[in-house]
Amino acid sequence: MAKLDGWMVAPESLTPEESAAVGYNLDLLLKRILNPRRRPIEETLSQIASDPGKFQHLHRAMNIGTGQDIPAAPERAYFAYQYAALEPRLWRHPVNGLLYSATQVAIHEVLRRHGHSNEETITERFIEALLSILAYKVAPAMRQSKLAFPEGCHLRLNMASMQGHRDYLGSDLAIVTGAIVHGVPRLRVVLMQAKKERRRGSSDISRTNFKQLDELLATGMGYYLFYPHYSGTGFLPLVRSAESIFAQSRHSDRSVKTCHYEGEVGLDIALFVSVAMSSATTG
Repeated sequence: MAKLDGWMVAPESLTPEESAAVGYNLDLLLKRILNPRRRPIEETLSQIASDPGKFQHLHRAMNIGTGQDIPAAPERAYFAYQYAALEPRLWRHPVNGLLYSATQVAIHEVLRRHGHSNEETITERFIEALLSILAYKVAPAMRQSKLAFPEGCHLRLNMASMQGHRDYLGSDLAIVTGAIVHGVPRLRVVLMQAKKERRRGSSDISRTNFKQLDELLATGMGYYLFYPHYSGTGFLPLVRSAESIFAQSRHSDRSVKTCHYEGEVGLDIALFVSVAMSSATTG
């Protein structure tokens, strides 16, 4: 139900930058993640996104209110993209699908309840919600259905508070995953600085005269997590590399675009967690 609540706060129209981000993430879903042999409501997501009639069929079947009867093509793509999170069985690898769904549910629930709060509060609530969903909903469901992780893969959950400490890493949270890269066990570590959009599609990253960006960039594993500007509706939280933000900041006094810059498109946080950080190989 929390995921369906997320649908209800989706923007009625998308900016060109948001449409580009949706197209990129939807294409990634279709080509690399979803199982081509499984079709939601007998149609692929791309067909739902491109055909108003197919979208209306989905709309009626799911009983989803969108603010308008048949949205324009970019908004149909947005809803088709979001629909994938409701169906882990559509994924090539169910475990990735479960991680994706859990992340989407957690972030939608938190934005709906705390979207007007500061970055620290949203981040803390997001981590708490994600860990709770994985521990108390996903894990028991996996045990009950006898769905196992692939050989050599494990899920460990932990959260550490850095309140009252200075870490000099310029980050608000870290994500650590284990993976087999070219046959060798490796740890993947990323550091994230969370920022809220001050206005739709734009965020100020100039805190302490860009010292925060410099520290994050110096780690070599830094990313920005942009929470959408929330005013009753909100776009996807997107992840972009510190390198891309640094390149963009050279042409801006304070603010950067959150969706994309010169070819690098923001990756939905759910895709980042479930695919970029959890796939068995690089790329």
